Amino acid sequence: MQIQQRQYQQAIATFQNLLDIAKRLGDLNKEAIALNGLGFAHDYLDQRQQALSYYNQALAVTRTTDDRNGKVAILINIGSSYYRSKDFQEALDFYNQALRIVQESNSRADQVSILVTMGNIYTETRQHEEALNYYDMALNVAQGVENIALKISVFQRIIFIYLSTGKSQQALGSINQALASCREIDNKQCEADVLAGIGSIYKDLGQLSKSL
Repeated sequence: MQIQQRQYQQAIATFQNLLDIAKRLGDLNKEAIALNGLGFAHDYLDQRQQALSYYNQALAVTRTTDDRNGKVAILINIGSSYYRSKDFQEALDFYNQALRIVQESNSRADQVSILVTMGNIYTETRQHEEALNYYDMALNVAQGVENIALKISVFQRIIFIYLSTGKSQQALGSINQALASCREIDNKQCEADVLAGIGSIYKDLGQLSKSL
């Protein structure tokens, strides 16, 4: 823990130096990067108010530039800060802002990541139908992404919801889809994990012959 604290303290010094240089040069993009970095370092030192102050300064800078990626990164960091502090509605608000930007730029991988995180919030607050809605949206977007592992990770979250709410048949359908994705990338470990899940579900359903 002390090592991590030292690393973040060093990061603060580094980003402060970058901020000073960026301001002297009038480099707004570097200024936003430095402010975001300062926010991130303070965030992980549990200095949340300072972190949010830096994040908001960074966000204000990005409004005067055309750095959409930088703005998304800052919005996600703010959302994550609120998420860690269990301020879920604020977190969802900032994730939604980031989502709108990546939807406009058609960045599918980023869309999936944000949608899954929003689904995780609803899972944590036991709003399972809303969580499934976001996971389904993530899965639809993931169809256009070549990263099959990303698609599998979404299936895993959908399966978790179904299993935790006692919906074994629905979980089985999602597991079979995940299995097809595992075989598509020839990932034997993934396939083995999914097959084990299928066996346990059939046992829960009382169909022992299919699990053997």
